Amino acid sequence: MVTFKDKKQAFMVKPQISSFEELIAKINETDNFGVVMLNTSKNFEIMAENWDKLIKFRSLTLYFVNPFSELDKKWVINPYVHSRICDENSLKIGLKSMFDMVDPLTDQEIEAKFK
Repeated sequence: MVTFKDKKQAFMVKPQISSFEELIAKINETDNFGVVMLNTSKNFEIMAENWDKLIKFRSLTLYFVNPFSELDKKWVINPYVHSRICDENSLKIGLKSMFDMVDPLTDQEIEAKFK
């Protein structure tokens, strides 16, 4: 739990996501909750596949990180807010553009860098 001036936020660090089901089960629609994960294609695809479930949580923030990236080190998204301002037809393209701002990690890089 992290205490900010205006709120408290719980964080879960989950480098590789196999499913958002276990995460969704741990939060409710009013919790300030952050999930920190590596910026991998698999994590991105799982987020995209679960988008309709994730947008129900007003205070959920997803952090995609790669501390070794030569570009930005992270990108951050609040699915609820993003769903309100994004055109449904360009959703996947917009999300992919954000994903591409940070070098994605491969399974081989994860194995080598996080031993």
